[in-house]
Amino acid sequence: MTETTTPSDDALSNLLHENRRFEPPSDLAEHANVTAAEYEAAADPLAYWARQADRLDWATRWDTVLEWDPP
Repeated sequence: MTETTTPSDDALSNLLHENRRFEPPSDLAEHANVTAAEYEAAADPLAYWARQADRLDWATRWDTVLEWDPP
């Protein structure tokens, strides 16, 4: 069987593709809860936590950021 499209199918298909971008109002962006640190932590968690650990004083400095052996 051949599949045919109707004008209403094309119109619906066009409505499903949204490419516009809506910037938030400046007052909303100023009060956003996510900071650059959270974005940094999400992008490279091990490097982020290594920097956080470096801020602490250690009797013996750690040598591995994460040691994880799943149960």
